[in-house]
Formats: sequence, structure tokens, C-alpha cells
Amino acid sequence: MKSQVASGPLAEVRATSGGLGGWEAGEGPALVLLHGFAPGADARSEFAGQVEAFARGRRVLLLDLPGFGASAELPIADDYTGDAVQRLRLTLRSLGVDRADVLGHSLGGWVALRAALDAPDLVDRLVLAAPGTLVVGDDGFRGSEGVRKLAAFLARPTAITMLEWLETQFADAGAITDALVETELARAAQPGAIARLRAVRRSFEAAESDPPLWSQSRRVRQRALLLWGRENADFPLDSILHGARRVPHGDLHVMAGCAQRAHQEDPDRFNQLVGQFLAG
Repeated sequence: MKSQVASGPLAEVRATSGGLGGWEAGEGPALVLLHGFAPGADARSEFAGQVEAFARGRRVLLLDLPGFGASAELPIADDYTGDAVQRLRLTLRSLGVDRADVLGHSLGGWVALRAALDAPDLVDRLVLAAPGTLVVGDDGFRGSEGVRKLAAFLARPTAITMLEWLETQFADAGAITDALVETELARAAQPGAIARLRAVRRSFEAAESDPPLWSQSRRVRQRALLLWGRENADFPLDSILHGARRVPHGDLHVMAGCAQRAHQEDPDRFNQLVGQFLAG
């Protein structure tokens, strides 16, 4: 099946039973894109501004995590990231991919980091875009302005609470158009989307007594690029510096004029940074 989106034709990923669903484009070395934590999120819509650039010489796999998009019907495991990594391995094996570069945003960054630690044979280069897992002394799902605004939307999903949350996601308020608010509301209104997001959040809260991933980041052996928006209101820059500096081969790049969604707010610069890193 083909689907025409802003970035070109995508082919549906039909993984084996229990694997992750999604879409793919291009040919060459595999690059996995894992989406973030938002009601109704999916990789195809989140990375619409990246596919065309990344699919030049690469096989781009836009995979939806359990509870989201094409993987909405997969169960939400107590160990969410561990389960997602196993499903990622199963998916790549079914697609004939032995090893891939992995880019994860927000929640996808948690899964990408866990994959680098638990399945080092699977991950070549690692790109982490604003993953809360590097926040030291916090489970990454509470405390910040962005997290509070999202919680307010989940408790009372209206256009106003959606707008207030989106204002924490972008540094430039001009990027938040009426069309964007309507699109995000429509995704959140998909049957079960908010309930599944809450279930994912509960799985992390239940596991918060486990050793946090940031404390294990010294074991990452892959080359890594960490991308952060300087105006990030979900996970402020100063709260992740200690966790980020523990990644042995990780370069941190701070994008001025961007917040949590730097890949959407400044896609050209984001794509250039990631492209240079993967080609290096």
C-alpha cells in the first residue's frame, strides 16, 4: 500500500506478528525514526519534514511505538522501553535489517537509548532529540511547564488546553497556527488515543524505582548525537547536562530558537545536523 504525504510516497511496513507498524521510504542503510510522547502521535506525521531529506541514499523506517499509530493495538507493557526494544528487534529482523542507525525524539529517544544499551548489535549510530530520560533526578514525566500543560490537556482536552500545551513545544509562537491546533486535536480525538497515552505514562511511573536510564548512559558505546532546543520547556537544557555528558561518545548540539520540537520548528537545520552526523 502507498500513501502520499508531504515528503513523498511511503510504503506501509508490514512486520511480523507482534512487531511495530509504520511506513518506509528510500533505499540503502537503514535509519529508524521513533516518534515522541503526544496524544495520537505517529512517526509518519511527526517526521514529515525529515523523510525526503533522510531518504536520499537511506532506507528510512518510520515506526510507531506500542499504543501509537499503526502499533496502537499492541499492549502497553509494564517495562515499556524494554518491550519496545524487543518489538523493534523483531520488526527489523522481519524486514531483513541486521543493524540500523536510530533517531528517537522524546519518548522515542528513551526507546532508542534503551536499544543502544540492551541491543548494541542492533544500533549503529544514535540520535537522541530531547529525550526526558537524560533528566537527572526526575522520571522525565513531571515537574516541568511542558509536562504540566500536557497533563492539563489530558485531564480536560479542549482547544484552549491544547493551545497552552503547544505553546510549550515551540519557541516561536507564530508556528502555532489554528490549523496546527486543529490537527493536533484531531489526532488526540482518535478513539483510545488519550487513554493509551495515559497508560504509557503510568508504565513509566510504575518503573521509576528502577535505575534510571541516564545513570546507565556511560555504557553507551555507539557514536551519539544529542540535539536540544535551547528554549525547551519540557526538559530544560540545564536539567539534562549532567546526563548528557555521561554519554562517552555523545556530542551535544543546542539549537537556538527551538524548543521541544526542534525537528519541526527548524527542520532544515535539524536535517543538516543529523545528515552530517550520520555521514561522518
